[in-house]
Amino acid sequence: MRIELANLEGGRGDFEKAYQPAELDLGDERVKLCGATSISGKIRQAGPEVFIDGHVDSLAQVECDRCLKPLQIPVSSDFGLEYISGSDYEDDRNVALTE
Repeated sequence: MRIELANLEGGRGDFEKAYQPAELDLGDERVKLCGATSISGKIRQAGPEVFIDGHVDSLAQVECDRCLKPLQIPVSSDFGLEYISGSDYEDDRNVALTE
């Protein structure tokens, strides 16, 4: 998903997108998506920093470790991300690491 920061009104905006299973690479052949994955949230820009708070919903399929039968697991999770441009990061030599 690409969000154009220049198009944010007042440095804020909402986003929502649904991805089909073939559009996402999970990087693990043991996990398959069983339907659309929806991602939604809010984005806020404050100077060089961009803050994203969102939510993801999906349905994943894995094999049971014990019986090897397919098992579908609902996935529902909130997330938060913070971005800063590479040049602004390089300019700040005293970066505080936080959890």
